[in-house]
Amino acid sequence: MPKNDSCPPLGTLLQQADLVSASQIEIALQDQKQYQYRIGEILALHGWLKQETADFFAQEWLKLLQQPDKQRLGEYLLSAGLLDRGQVQNILFLQRKTSIRFGALAVLKSWVKPTTLNFFLTSLFYNCGDASLEVSDILRYILATRKITRQQHNDLVTLMSKEESLTPSELASIGEICHRLNRGDLEVVD
Repeated sequence: MPKNDSCPPLGTLLQQADLVSASQIEIALQDQKQYQYRIGEILALHGWLKQETADFFAQEWLKLLQQPDKQRLGEYLLSAGLLDRGQVQNILFLQRKTSIRFGALAVLKSWVKPTTLNFFLTSLFYNCGDASLEVSDILRYILATRKITRQQHNDLVTLMSKEESLTPSELASIGEICHRLNRGDLEVVD
């Protein structure tokens, strides 16, 4: 997202970050006509989003985009209410053990959606979030732990359909994961 003096409406921004759906925004906008609440408050009242997250995007996002000095990714996710302090510490501990990037670990733990992570990376760090590298991190993690979640398995099936966008190394890793799944050498966990 380029630097500019205005932000899209909050609902649009939250959709771009894959934090709410278009239908949730539509319902919230209808509710807003009846009640005197802000869109973020309505989303929070429905339980679709934390109030802290709505406030972060409504009050802080534009300022953060315009800051030349960036914080670490974990600080942004913490400020947005997408991770708590314990989750950040857990990821930092795993990061020291595995050398896998912070964002990839947040996704592997299913604490942040891959699309939300990529939104933060591309918006705040100007395309530093090479999706191909994230795929490599996830594949290495699955092979190292010998465990795969059902969501990761579904994601791999999706990735295999987009074969042309994968590197030869990623394709080989996916092949190895499929081979290990067929042999029963990978544990499928929830």
